[in-house]
Amino acid sequence: MATLLLFLLVKEKKNPETQDKKVSIFTSIKFILGDSEPSALMILLSLLAWFIAYQGVLPWIGIYGIEYLNLSPGLAPFSSGMVGIAYAVFAIPAGILAHKIGRKKTIRICLSGLTIILILLFFHHSFSQALHFGPGLKIATFWALLFCFGIFWGAVTTNSFPMLWQMADYSTMGIYTGLYYFFSQAAGVIAPILTGFLRDAFGSRVVFINAALFMIVAFLLMGRVKRGEAEDKPAGESAASQEA
Repeated sequence: MATLLLFLLVKEKKNPETQDKKVSIFTSIKFILGDSEPSALMILLSLLAWFIAYQGVLPWIGIYGIEYLNLSPGLAPFSSGMVGIAYAVFAIPAGILAHKIGRKKTIRICLSGLTIILILLFFHHSFSQALHFGPGLKIATFWALLFCFGIFWGAVTTNSFPMLWQMADYSTMGIYTGLYYFFSQAAGVIAPILTGFLRDAFGSRVVFINAALFMIVAFLLMGRVKRGEAEDKPAGESAASQEA
């Protein structure tokens, strides 16, 4: 159905100034990775780090709920659903916020928030026991933290893709999009192996600390991004001009 709707309803308009340009994928990648101002590379490495963090936590949330919150196997997946609900509700407000204060600033603020929440998730079990939380309060506070996680996470992913596109021009837009998904999916390969090893060695709660460290790495890498704001012009020099 998606394919049918795509062909019937989406009408792609060609840019007459660039429709005759043919840019090889290797030239485009070389242009991006070899740019003297490495904003595109920095944001790609940043998203690799924050997707490793995300992919390293979310698959274990259900198991964590069973082990530490005594949730049933049927109810445990709802913990992950809290992230998705918050993402859906706050995606548009996140875009509005970035328009007002800037995409980079929004992303770095949210990466800081994600780091704090992940640390709180790590200590949640200890705090709830020390404060003698009942089962209901323990679950509610855990879900509240995950809901906050979803708010910040939605703001990061909502604004990172437009930043990357803002660095591209018409002829390199597809390459930038492909690299975005290459790095994000690479994280999906790396994260389960890494967090599975750490979990076996140190227990379930270590996944939160591992994710917090990768969020910090992403925060530092984002500090080197200089382009990608809404007011920035697309890259003036495309891969085609570099080839010429």
